[in-house]
Parts: sequence; structure tokens; C-alpha cells
Amino acid sequence: MQIRVHKDGTDFGAFPLDELNRLVASGMVPFYEALVWHEELADWIPLGDLPGVVPPPKDLALRLELPTGPPPLSASSPTPPPLDRLGPPPMPTKQGADALAWVIAFIPLAAVLLELALARPGGLWLVVFAANVGLCYRDEVELRKAGYETKGMGATSFFIPVYLWKRSELLRQGKGYFVAWIVSFMLSLSV
Repeated sequence: MQIRVHKDGTDFGAFPLDELNRLVASGMVPFYEALVWHEELADWIPLGDLPGVVPPPKDLALRLELPTGPPPLSASSPTPPPLDRLGPPPMPTKQGADALAWVIAFIPLAAVLLELALARPGGLWLVVFAANVGLCYRDEVELRKAGYETKGMGATSFFIPVYLWKRSELLRQGKGYFVAWIVSFMLSLSV
């Protein structure tokens, strides 16, 4: 079994369990900060939660100047398979990362309420459209920073429901904010 190690946005490759334990014991892999994944796991988990991993000695920090990460893979190390749709799941987004998607979902309804408050029905559609596109673009940038492959999503930001659908597919989430946008848009047409 090859175990992938991930820390601070970097995938360090795959290691067998015995080699991973040696790297942890030497301080090359940060036990308390790294996430791991292998083909039998549904998602990334903390290194300490992986069965068979031995915690580092308590005095390790006193004995070593800790390096910034594990050593590079040597030529004799097996090449890990490429990350693709069958590989590990994307790294989890930070808490609150979906907040922007929910803001996008309710913009049509918020715009109608603003238009009614300003007594300008239908007069802000261009501003609303620009806000939607801008927020979709900003959301895509945040997803890219979180390690997601967002190639091709930028063009869909002009078609907000398509963007929200693709976003939910990419993050393997439910379609809640997509449905909320459709409902919000339909309600905005009825006002």
C-alpha cells in the first residue's frame, strides 16, 4: 500500500508504511501537521489517525533541527501513480469556503429587494450580473488556492447556474447552492 503525504498544499508523494514510519521517526514528516491518503480511504485523514503509524519520539524536537518536509523521492523509489479522478480526493476546503457560493446563490433575490428599496425595478440587472460574475471568479481563485483543479470553470462564471453546478461536482458536494440560485432567480422574476 502506497500512502500519500500532504502538508501545506504540497503532495510529497507516496510511501510504504514502514518508510513513512522511518520518516516520522526522523522528523522528516511532521506527524501532527500532515494529512495522508491511500486507495482504501475515502478522504484525506490526519497522519496520526492512520493505523500502523508510530508517533515520533517525544524528545525528537530537542534532538533534531526539523527540516521543512520529507526528502525528495529518489530514483530508486517507485513513481507514484498520477493524481486523477481515481486518485485521492481533493484537499478539503477551509471552513467557510462555501460561504461565497451561498452568497452567489442568493444574489438574484437580494438584487430584487434592493431594486424595490430603491424604487428602480429592473434597473440594476447589469450591476447584479457583474457582481455574480465577479464573485464566481473570486470563488474560483479561492478554490484554486485550496488545491482544486478549476481549469475550464472560469468561462462558466458568465452562466452562474452552470458555474455552481460544476463547483458542486468538483467539490463532490450536494447541489444545494445550485438549487438555491434557481429558486432565488425564479422568485426574483415573480416580484
